[in-house]
Amino acid sequence: FLDADDFLTPDCLEKKFRVLEAKREVGWVYSDIYLTDETGRVTGLCSQRFRYERRKLTGWIHDELLLGNFIPIHAPLIRRACIDRIGGFDEAFRMFQEDYNMLFRLSSAFPVDYINEPLGYYRQVSGSRARNPLPVLLGTLQFIEAVEREFPSVVQARCGEWAMRKSDVWIQMALKVSGDASVWKRWLWICRAIKIRPLQGAAYRVLLKVLVGRS
Repeated sequence: FLDADDFLTPDCLEKKFRVLEAKREVGWVYSDIYLTDETGRVTGLCSQRFRYERRKLTGWIHDELLLGNFIPIHAPLIRRACIDRIGGFDEAFRMFQEDYNMLFRLSSAFPVDYINEPLGYYRQVSGSRARNPLPVLLGTLQFIEAVEREFPSVVQARCGEWAMRKSDVWIQMALKVSGDASVWKRWLWICRAIKIRPLQGAAYRVLLKVLVGRS
């Protein structure tokens, strides 16, 4: 998979194909990726941004992907049979979440291998998501609901971390979309965060800002 503004290195497919040929037990393989700005200048690596040294990168990484996606969609090479089995992309998901949802389902069905080498370029345009964060956050909530519905045992196994993530999404909605939502909606979102994690200071601080009319 390759989005229109991203690139693969000339040897990317060859190196990933070799892994799949040598390791028949894995269903897919992915690599590190260069991060670039809108001009194509390299600004870092995915492995640096997402702290790969702290993550489980190979084998069954379903639990690792549960709390956030760290794999750009053009980083993996996936066997066609694996895509057919999990059903591919679900186009009902909002922006940025159809990739994550597909990789999450893939990781639940097939183990993966990792190449510790950047084999592509991920172009990031500054401020593109920040201009309108609401669709991204709504997509995250949609993904969360799907995971709770389809993988309840996985969520239960990491319920504390899951609650923290879910609560944080509601708080971010109240903080970042003040110009797009009325006060009562922001108040409702914060109350949902508090219901999930009652003993957290961040939600109460945001609630105070809403009540006194501060953005």
